[in-house]
Amino acid sequence: MIAPLISKLHYSNDSIGLQRLVRNVLFINIGFCVITCITLLLIGPYILSYFGSEFSNGFLPLLILCIGHLVNILAGPAGNVLCMSGFERKAFHAGVLGTLVNLLLNLFLIPIYGMTGAAIATAFSFIVWNGLQAYYVKKYIGIKSYLTF
Repeated sequence: MIAPLISKLHYSNDSIGLQRLVRNVLFINIGFCVITCITLLLIGPYILSYFGSEFSNGFLPLLILCIGHLVNILAGPAGNVLCMSGFERKAFHAGVLGTLVNLLLNLFLIPIYGMTGAAIATAFSFIVWNGLQAYYVKKYIGIKSYLTF
């Protein structure tokens, strides 16, 4: 929903408005993600057991993926900002690198740690992918898409 606004603000050279939009979206997304993560932390085992007792073993990987997704959210809407500002190739490069990291880590971690290894690989690839996108937004567009204190 914010993509047209990002494009409009970027091409009208309103970096202050763009920064404000990105920050507002970031805080809304953080709110939803924190609520979801807390809910899964509190009742995740019950939700997983609904699908069968063998799914209860997935609680630790679920928590690892929650942490990875929280880091993803903290990077802000960097992918949207890149794509709507003419830097689609940078978003693509970050996605390719994140995918390669995921594949390589899965090759090494799944045989040792099983589904927990897959969750670690995926969470880490989220961090690489979105961290690189946030870096590109700062470098090429000059705003911070990530959470700052």
